[in-house]
Amino acid sequence: MGHSPTIAEMAQKEDEYRSYLNKIESELEGKSKTYNDAMQKKLNDYYKDNNYDKLDFISGNNADFMQQSDWSMKNVKAIIDAISKAVFGDSSAPDGVTIEKAEEVGAAIAEMENMELYIAGKCFEVLSGIVESFGSSTSVSFNSSYKDEPLGNGMHLFATVVCDSYKSESFFENKEIYEYLYLYEVKYSVEEAKTQAKMELSKLYEDQITTFTKKVEDLLDQLTNDKITPEQYQSSSEIYNTLIDGAKKKLDDLKSAGII
Repeated sequence: MGHSPTIAEMAQKEDEYRSYLNKIESELEGKSKTYNDAMQKKLNDYYKDNNYDKLDFISGNNADFMQQSDWSMKNVKAIIDAISKAVFGDSSAPDGVTIEKAEEVGAAIAEMENMELYIAGKCFEVLSGIVESFGSSTSVSFNSSYKDEPLGNGMHLFATVVCDSYKSESFFENKEIYEYLYLYEVKYSVEEAKTQAKMELSKLYEDQITTFTKKVEDLLDQLTNDKITPEQYQSSSEIYNTLIDGAKKKLDDLKSAGII
């Protein structure tokens, strides 16, 4: 994925540094195999249990090294931003990332125009949340965590982060360096897109009912405090109650038709 500035400088200067980083990266990848296999099982079970189809969209395997003094979430955000640009724009995918745009996936992306920041934000939220759950930079030790989350329009993120810390008197003056291994996949499902659309449609009318009900409650408060007349309350509340009834009927009709 990336290297903090300090480690990047070291790696550029000496072959030994690069060899050492490659060595500990291979070691962590070996340790992470169990967790990657577990993620794949959860991924497959998710689509099987929900009877969803699935298409490959994004897959990534990235390592990130940093010294304790350089610990931050900047590298995580940088890779997510780079992936987002590759998905929604014309830039190429970063190293370690594969992007497959099947026809169905391309159509889903087109429908998500102007949602680039939202999708990138959701991915960063998931990955950074996992990293932060490991604790501060002063307490990093071997750890692993998994999370999956729907991104909308039939896209679903599955992610595992594995981390460990290392000390090397020869290479890093016995200062701790941290390595994070990010394993993640984004799948696309037509059936999940339909389910999400139903949920969003349902939420739309439910939110309307909540909003209009709050309006009626506010009107009652104003009436109680003599800020409006009974006639004003009656005419305004009648409008909102009509809107509430209409939204409720729409929900009932959608449920009866099996749409939601």
